[in-house]
Order: sequence, then structure tokens, then C-alpha cells
Amino acid sequence: MGGIKKSFQLLVIILQALINANNLKGKIVVIAGKIEEIDLPESVNVIISEPMGYMLYNERMLETYLHAKKWLLPNGRMFPSRGDLHIAPFSDDTLYMEQFNKANFWYQQCFHGVDLSSLRQAAMKEYFRQPIVDTFDIRICMAKSLRHSIDFHAANEVDLHKIDIPLEFHLLDSGTVHGLAFWFDVAFIGSAQTIWLSTAPTESLTHWYQVRCLLETPIFVKQGQLLTGRVLLLANKRQSYDVTIELCVEGTGTRSSNTLDLKNPYFRYTGQPPQAPPGQNTTSPSENYWSHLDAQGARQAVNMVNGISVNGLGEVSIDANQQAANLIGLGNQPNQPNIIHPGSISSTGRQKVGQRTATSTQGTQLIGGGISPTLFTSSQTQQLVLGNTSHYPVNNSLMIGDYVASGNVMLSTQGIPPAQGYRQ
Repeated sequence: MGGIKKSFQLLVIILQALINANNLKGKIVVIAGKIEEIDLPESVNVIISEPMGYMLYNERMLETYLHAKKWLLPNGRMFPSRGDLHIAPFSDDTLYMEQFNKANFWYQQCFHGVDLSSLRQAAMKEYFRQPIVDTFDIRICMAKSLRHSIDFHAANEVDLHKIDIPLEFHLLDSGTVHGLAFWFDVAFIGSAQTIWLSTAPTESLTHWYQVRCLLETPIFVKQGQLLTGRVLLLANKRQSYDVTIELCVEGTGTRSSNTLDLKNPYFRYTGQPPQAPPGQNTTSPSENYWSHLDAQGARQAVNMVNGISVNGLGEVSIDANQQAANLIGLGNQPNQPNIIHPGSISSTGRQKVGQRTATSTQGTQLIGGGISPTLFTSSQTQQLVLGNTSHYPVNNSLMIGDYVASGNVMLSTQGIPPAQGYRQ
């Protein structure tokens, strides 16, 4: 309570500073204090507040909100104007087993010499007394949600001390009911239109998330059966509620119940998107994924490989404006090595030719250490010779790795023995 009081005092100071800074002094008056204790000089036309807590009723701020109506004019408005609590049975094996397995620690019969097994049942009850605050996929709900509404204009404070909600669900699926899921919507009803704030799992996530209350003993149900019961919220002195859920399968002796402490929730939300329940796919998810990519134009996704446009499906697209040299990955800029592709295989940069050492300065990206004649250090009158190539004239710029493409120019120098594989 001390932290809440300090936060409220700080808010009052900030509001007063904003009013003074904007020359609104005398037009807006801040009256600090609890609404149950302060006196206002006159009645008001509008009451605006944010009194909602987890599962709508947690923190019991709604009672204070309703108490403020003593200062509201007969035709005044309240924002929010109405609150709807939605309740639905759900099935979630993962969540249930997660809570159940927490009690495994208390199975130990010799924990530092202490037998903990006698406390396991009490620990189990404590874990299942925690409401789960997180978000989930709406498809885990096994029936259409039931709505419990409260009109803030008409409700009184005492109406919120004990809230008894009868339940009746027509089950849409067969499976295991692990508990009840809760979320709420609030309406801001104006003179021209109504705006809704929703915390439903189908809407954008809010800081209220959703709340689920587990049964310690789940219930197996079949599609078409009627699931009845009730939710009882009893206000306590810890600014919250004790929540009792009771469920029964109509026409059978199957029933289960649990009591939870809304003041002590388990915050399970991880920030990850909620997982869809299993068994929801009627077609192959793998095929659907690739079909979806194709529909989005995956065939138009172009990558460049060795200067050639490839769309990822093995189809080559050649631009008519591309020069022949670029089509085989060769640049035609001066002083540029014949780089096939700047891949991850780098050249050593050295190769022995007779008694001379060739050093690659710009060719560190050559695949396989391929050397072009233009990369060799020599005098202006010496160039690499590959023997007598009069029958096989080549162009220096068409050297690719260790291979020679045909061309029409080749410079030669005396004193360097011919390479094997070429005739003089």
C-alpha cells in the first residue's frame, strides 16, 4: 500500500506541474486524496478511470470506481460504462502437466536427510491455487464463451462483494477440460458511438493478458454434452478475490472443483506467440507453407550467382543489357582481378612459376587460388607465357582460375620455360 500511495502522490505532483506549465491554473484543480474521503465543491458530469484488474475484478478498484458515483450528476457519464467478463472451458495438456510436475520436488524422501513426501499434497494444492496469467490460442476453448456483464451506471459497491456466475456450456469438441479461461471487454458508451477495449485472445495483446484457472482433477467430455457449474468470487481483505470454480457434466456423475487465490497469480507469459492446439491441421502444413510462398511471388525473388540472375528455382533470367563478360562473372573494369564470386574460399595468393613467385594483391577472393597474368609482379617487358600459344591465342582478361579461354591476344616473354600441355 505504501508504494501505491507514493505513486499516487507523485502523479498528483506531475499533474499540478503540467497544469501550471500550460497556464491552466484555476481551470483545472487537482484534489489529492481517496475518493471515499475527499469532498468536492460540486458534482461532476463525467467520471473517467482505469479500474480494471486481472480477470476484470482483481485489486477491487471497481468498488472505488462505483463509489465515485456519489459525485456524478443524474445524466452524467462514466468511462468505462460497462464491463463484460467472458468465461470458457479450455483444454491444455501442456499447461496442466507443467503445473502438476512442479510438485515432483516434494516426492523426495531424503532431501538432506528430510522426508518431503508428506508435503506433496499440500504443495500440489498450492500450485493449483494459482491462476495462470498468460495468453493462449482461442482454439483451445471447447465451447462458446459465456458473458457476465456489469453496468457501471447501475451497479453498487456491495454487488461486487460476492459475484456468483452460473455456467452452462454446450461442448463443441471432445477432449479433456482442464479448467476455465477468463478475459474481459469494457465499453466506453458515448453520445455518438461506443468504443470497446478488449483483452480477448483474438485481439492485440494488452498488459492484462488472459487468465486461466485450472482444475486439480480434469474432466473428460464429449462433443454435444452439456457442461454446467458456477464461478464464485468472494472479496477478501487482500484487495482481491477467492475464486471457486465448479464444473459438472450434465447427466453423469462427473464433476470437479477448485478454489484459487486471485491475489497470487502465476505470470507465465513469455513474449512468444501462443502455440496452436494440436490436431488442427486438415492439410499438409509443409505443402501449405511452400504454396503460400509461391502465392507471394517467390518465383520473382531474384539472387545473383556469378553475375547471372537466378530466381531460386533453377531458372535463369538474362538481362539483354548485360555484357558477355558479366554473364560469366568477369568484370571488365581496369585493374580488377577476375573474381568469379566473392565467396568464402579465399586464395593463398601465391603460385610458383619457374623461378618466379606470383603474388595476388587483389585476388584474395579468387576461388581455388586461380591466378590471372595481370596479377604477377614483373617488369614492364615481362609477362607470363604459357608456351607458344600461336595456335591458341588467349586474352588475359579471360583467365578464369587455372583455366584458359580462347581469345585473340597473348603476350610472351623469353626465358620462361613453356608450361606443360602446350606446344611451341
